[in-house]
Amino acid sequence: MTNKITWIILLSLTITGFIFSESSFIKTGLAVVITLLYGIKFLGIGFQFMELRKAHIVWKVILVTILVVFVSFISYAYTT
Repeated sequence: MTNKITWIILLSLTITGFIFSESSFIKTGLAVVITLLYGIKFLGIGFQFMELRKAHIVWKVILVTILVVFVSFISYAYTT
């Protein structure tokens, strides 16, 4: 049951990101929001479908650290 709920949430995040990216007004804040949406999707896929919620804490920390670094670099690139 939780896989279906996660799948529906991931699908809604994908549709929301598509709507935001295809909007006629492009602002720097919008790129950060889209990156954060896809970061949430990344965590959802990693923890739910790749079974990282049962993994050792080191793998969880590595995954979240990579996500934070990636989102930070993308956000910095679009805001400067």
